[in-house]
Amino acid sequence: MRAWANQVNPGLGLRYDLNKNFYLEANYIDKNSTKGETLTAALGGHIEIGTIAGKPLLGGIQVDYMSYHFLPRNKTYHGFLPLATFEYEIIRDVMPYVAVLPAPNKMIFVFGLNVRF
Repeated sequence: MRAWANQVNPGLGLRYDLNKNFYLEANYIDKNSTKGETLTAALGGHIEIGTIAGKPLLGGIQVDYMSYHFLPRNKTYHGFLPLATFEYEIIRDVMPYVAVLPAPNKMIFVFGLNVRF
């Protein structure tokens, strides 16, 4: 298995729903793949693309502005990153999600859980 596969990158994020379809999001990742920190701020939108067992499946796009600390070179990179997102409400106000990042020679999948208050 490749070195970058099956990594666990713990973090915490907040999402603010602007309305039914658009949101703002911020995330902090304690240890990225190089053991550095990552900060993101994002604007996203989603729409219902189907239903599973009578519950909505949402698909959308999100654009992150990311600050990524590359620890081996002690250098921080900044830039925009587009994501495709998918969410499904398993129980009221609890939605697991998947974000898909296109990357050279691979696809990166980010799995998370949104809990709405």
